[in-house]
Amino acid sequence: MQFPITLILPFLLFLGIFYKSEARTPKLCNIAYDCTNEENPVWATTNGQFCEVFRNECIRLSENCNRVNTNRPEAKRISRRKCQELCRSQVCLTVYTPVCGIYNNKKRTFGNDCEMSRYICKTGQTFSLYKRGACEKGRLE
Repeated sequence: MQFPITLILPFLLFLGIFYKSEARTPKLCNIAYDCTNEENPVWATTNGQFCEVFRNECIRLSENCNRVNTNRPEAKRISRRKCQELCRSQVCLTVYTPVCGIYNNKKRTFGNDCEMSRYICKTGQTFSLYKRGACEKGRLE
């Protein structure tokens, strides 16, 4: 039994369009993480060239969810030693655009974002950006 080409062709086109739309549907993460501020550093990288340190695993997973939804690469766990090897080779520009970081209610001024990231990588102290600009001495704002 032969089917006329006029019946087969539309069916094949439908399958092709359906397949392409399935292949292009982005994966979305709809998990709402409720992370604590517990200090248990997690070392990660997105591309094997730069190190990122997260305060704990929940925060890394939450960030990865955000990255999936914005089509950015996920941060994959690596060892502290391997991460610190990556940050040793990281070169920061000497452009002074200060940022104020906070860690355990203590503020510290870094010369720029890169210097703060490098310090976090070296020490495992997970400073958060408190504000752009130098910290004011002697008080929490």
